[in-house]
Amino acid sequence: MAPNYHIADRRNLGLRHLAQSTIGTLLAPAFRLAFNLRRRRYLAQRAPVAGAPVVAVGNIALGGSGKTPVCCALHAEAQRARRRGAIVLKLGKQRRHLLDELLIYASRMASADCTPPRVTHDEHSVVVNLPSGLVCAHRNKMAGIKLMAAREDVDFVIVDDAHQLYSLQPALSVCLLHPDDANDSLFPRGLLREELAAAARADFVLLREDNSGGGVPVKTQGSFSLKEREVLSVAELLTPWVELGSTERMHEEGQPCGAGVAFAGIGRPESFEESLSKLGMGLAAAARFPDHYEYTVADLRWLKRLAEETAAGYFITTEKDGCRLLPLMLRARYAQGYNVCWPSGLLPQPAMYLPDIIVALEDLWPKMFFARVNAELPDELTSRFLEVIGA
Repeated sequence: MAPNYHIADRRNLGLRHLAQSTIGTLLAPAFRLAFNLRRRRYLAQRAPVAGAPVVAVGNIALGGSGKTPVCCALHAEAQRARRRGAIVLKLGKQRRHLLDELLIYASRMASADCTPPRVTHDEHSVVVNLPSGLVCAHRNKMAGIKLMAAREDVDFVIVDDAHQLYSLQPALSVCLLHPDDANDSLFPRGLLREELAAAARADFVLLREDNSGGGVPVKTQGSFSLKEREVLSVAELLTPWVELGSTERMHEEGQPCGAGVAFAGIGRPESFEESLSKLGMGLAAAARFPDHYEYTVADLRWLKRLAEETAAGYFITTEKDGCRLLPLMLRARYAQGYNVCWPSGLLPQPAMYLPDIIVALEDLWPKMFFARVNAELPDELTSRFLEVIGA
């Protein structure tokens, strides 16, 4: 059944499909040959990392499959077992790339600890240190894994997006599949990084539960599901990072009422919208942006106009998109004189565009919410994970 709200799709899917069917088809043989040679070479060098046990979580396709919520769920299980770990992810060529994922992990840990994070950084890495664990974003993921595994205060390491880290021999590996993967093609013709059969390298292959009811022609060890459990004000994202004086209080909204505008720059924004409907939230409109999208002044102003045109009373986005916008709000609070627990060197640098985008974001922020996603994992995986980390 077609959605009963306005959809504005800004992903240029027609252009992407045209490129995949033409340029992708022409480049596919050479690309796949080079890819297979590289994979074979690094798999031959596969070796474990000394120190703490390493748990790898990855997938087969480009785009969202639930890796971040699954890593969060595993880390939460370890916390309950009183084990302290580190989460390692890739730091992009530019620091702002993938800091959204680092902020998701760090913000969840900080909220649980009620302790200001300690953040250190250099040209190669960003490390957030909290009582419950560490988060390390490193330009060289293997170097980040070795750095964390060698620490005496780390009991285990979880690596986000590690199924294609061929030289790593983890103590436990988990590969996540989505039913849509069965109908896709190998990159660059499609979004599959590897053949579905490559999932068999993992100790656990989990299929995401999906409304389509489809399956994949690969043996799996169970299924997992993603559930939007709560809707929170984006003010919650600022809380661990901004120290308020005793007389200062930041404005916080209650729960959203009426119809809103949903927007997301993730791999499958349609799934996000469906989950909001299951939460009983009414939508006036939904804006779909490309995965890992960096919002501009024009985008924020357009969202505001979309809300006015559809008589929407609020905005709702994903936790990842909220964290993607968070550094801009931290820059705003820093400029306002607040003590921000985020290094000034990692804040968006002042430029001609920056005041405009902060002003535009400040206009939306008081009416913005995000849906927090939690992963439900099979008991067999949880038990095996706790055994591997010595809990």
